[in-house]
Amino acid sequence: MMELWCAPLPDKPPAPESLELPADLLERKRSDRHSRHTHASLAGYALLRKALQSHNAGWSLRRLRLTTWGKPYLPNGPCFSLSHSGGYVMCALGRDELGLDTELVRPRPLRLPEAIFSPAERHYVDAAADPLAAFYWLWTRKEAVAKADGRGFSSLFPDEKPGRSRVELAGNVWFLHRVRVETGYETHIASGRANEPILLRRTCLD
Repeated sequence: MMELWCAPLPDKPPAPESLELPADLLERKRSDRHSRHTHASLAGYALLRKALQSHNAGWSLRRLRLTTWGKPYLPNGPCFSLSHSGGYVMCALGRDELGLDTELVRPRPLRLPEAIFSPAERHYVDAAADPLAAFYWLWTRKEAVAKADGRGFSSLFPDEKPGRSRVELAGNVWFLHRVRVETGYETHIASGRANEPILLRRTCLD
């Protein structure tokens, strides 16, 4: 079973030092602690810590490491993925590799680059009754797979079959799970298991 933790973004970011992050991550967050992105990122790690502590397994953020692609992971611990948008921060937790993306659906230009969106995907968005909602539905799926893959934006790719629940990428198979978390948000988790239950856990960080 996967867990999806969701919390409102706190008014003030947690102090980087209070999270007991490893030195490389701590320095990165400390150097840009006043940006809104860093505020949300720190809140994400606070939510991850809360999720880990709920299992009473002795997992600590101090043990976090980064892959060569910069993806954080916890050696001998659960897999996780963080995402934030609008007024919420979320954390997906599971036994196997996974990727999470959530987006507040808000107006934006719908220019879809060919390097990321196939003709079939662009047609899907253009022909939709609500093109904006269709875009965010596609985008959160793409980013969830990219985060599960671990290579970030370099693994975003045009998909000739938009909407399929099973995606193959770099020799791995990912299954997409749509989660209804908050009104006005689109959220997807990519994992290596089909039909895996997801436990939604709401909390606060203040």
